Order: sequence, then C-alpha cells, then structure tokens
Amino acid sequence: KFSLIRRICSEFCKTNFETLNFEILKYAIIDWHVLNYNPNEDIKEAKEFFTKYATMYKDYGNVMFEVCNEPTGTEWKDGSGNDLYTYCTELTKTIRDCGNDAIVVCGTPSYSANINDVIGNMIEDKNAIYTCHFYSASHYDDPQKKMTDALAAGVPVMVSEYGICTASGDGKYDVENADKWLDICDENNVSYACWAISNSPESAHYFNTDVEKADGAWTEDMLTNTSKYIINRYRDRQTAVESSESENNSSDEKNTDDSDDQKKT
Repeated sequence: KFSLIRRICSEFCKTNFETLNFEILKYAIIDWHVLNYNPNEDIKEAKEFFTKYATMYKDYGNVMFEVCNEPTGTEWKDGSGNDLYTYCTELTKTIRDCGNDAIVVCGTPSYSANINDVIGNMIEDKNAIYTCHFYSASHYDDPQKKMTDALAAGVPVMVSEYGICTASGDGKYDVENADKWLDICDENNVSYACWAISNSPESAHYFNTDVEKADGAWTEDMLTNTSKYIINRYRDRQTAVESSESENNSSDEKNTDDSDDQKKT
C-alpha cells in the first residue's frame, strides 16, 4: 500500500529507512502506530523500538518521536497505571535514557481527538507535546473547541495527522472546514502534517493510483485533490508572508527616511 513512499524515500535519501539521511529533511516523525487498542498492551515492544531509534538519531535535532498514534478505548489519566499518561511518561523516559532530548509527541484519547483531556495533566517533560488529529469532512466545531481549549490552557499542540476528507481516509472532501482548521493552527503556531504520501485509491492520498514516479518530477495530472489543496494552501500562505514582509520593509524604510529628515531639520 505504501510502496511508493518507500521508493520516494529511497530516491531522495539514497538509502533505506535505517540509514535514512535525516540531514536533508526538514523534520521527520518516527511513529509507533496504534489503532483500536490500548498501547500499554505492547509497551515492551514499543520501548525496544524507541530505544533503537532514539539511540540511532540522538544527535539529530529534527527527528521527533510519536509514541502512540491514535490510541482508543484508553483514558488520558485515570490513576490506573494503564492509561495514556503512564504510557507516555514511560516511553518518554525510555527515549531520554538514550541521551535523546528530542520532541516526544504524545497521542491523546479517541484517535487523538480529545486533546483537552491533557489540560492540567501534562507529563513532566519540557520537550513533550500533545497531538490532535482531524479530518475536515468529519470533525467540526466540537473537536476544534477541544484543541483551542487545550491551547488556551497552555498545552503544547501538534497536529501530527490530518486530512481534508472523512476520517476513514476516503469519502468526500470539505476544504472550507480544512481551511478553518488550518487557520486555527496558523494563528496559534501549531505545526501540522497531512496524511498521506501514497498512490492508494483513497481520498486522503497524494497521488493517483497509476503514479509510479518516485523522483519528484510530478505533474498536476498525477495529483489528487488532497495534494492540490496542500500545494495551493502553501502557495497562498507564502504569498501572504512575502507580502507582509514587503510591507514591513517598506514601513521600515519610510521610518528611516523620516528620521533622517528630522535630523537634517
């Protein structure tokens, strides 16, 4: 299903995952994918996994570790010792014991949607952040409020997965609500990553099913609605940033000219 992304990584990094050249990437997230179970069930295996990669990449400042992606049926903190708070605390300690102080991304309850559960109960680590996932054709006002409530309470948030379609990864799109979500993220300096680089026949994926190119020389006809949306969104934002910078530079130049005129007077 994800053979294309493996070939893209191979093409751009000229290596396999275990010797991936993260120096040429902006950021990378190494993720322990959890779906439909309590991550404490395989905490031993998770610790072994993160010990390996936290040791391997301990000197890289751009490699993050997401210790549980989309846990379900598990409370954030209920005092049982079998909750997400306990799991994330233990996995973060495992990573720190490797001499790695990288950002640790903690999954939150209900497919990483209930980030407000973290309010008042963050783990004791200065480089831990908490994830909120959304799919814009499924998640509207209530999940957005959960994220803004968490932000208002001082919870450090990252959207480590989102899509512009339904939560199944397929189905209809809602770009208007996607804009609303990403506007909230931009206004609050929340980073986000869109799912997924693949040519699988699902709405969330970037490439059409017949795309096999892995060298980056993609053309518009190879792209899905998801990837076209992302490209246009970033282009619009870049234009806005450049326009704002230009206005600020012009204002600074005018202030300098006015100051020089006053000196002459």
